[in-house]
Amino acid sequence: MPNLAHPGGNITGFGNPEFSIAGKWADLIKQMAPSITRVALVFNPEEPQSRLFLRAVEAAAPSLGVDVMPAPVHTTVELEAMLARVAREPIGLIFSSVSPVWAPS
Repeated sequence: MPNLAHPGGNITGFGNPEFSIAGKWADLIKQMAPSITRVALVFNPEEPQSRLFLRAVEAAAPSLGVDVMPAPVHTTVELEAMLARVAREPIGLIFSSVSPVWAPS
């Protein structure tokens, strides 16, 4: 009989991981691509957890030898502008916090 320990089926969905995992993501990225020297973190500035993700990445950055470019966005228009700005700069990677980032403009 299925139970929480052995559900007996597929479970899908999204969850919010502990914010400190973001520093570990930055470390994993650096291990996969050691030449990366800059990362952009896309996040919703209205979401408190996103700011915690940013702080965790910024805290890990010096020991990894990467610069962090905070990329706060509220709307798809801001997201497009941020992507255009990032395209002009030497960014090794763009990644996003786990919270919703943009709303229709």
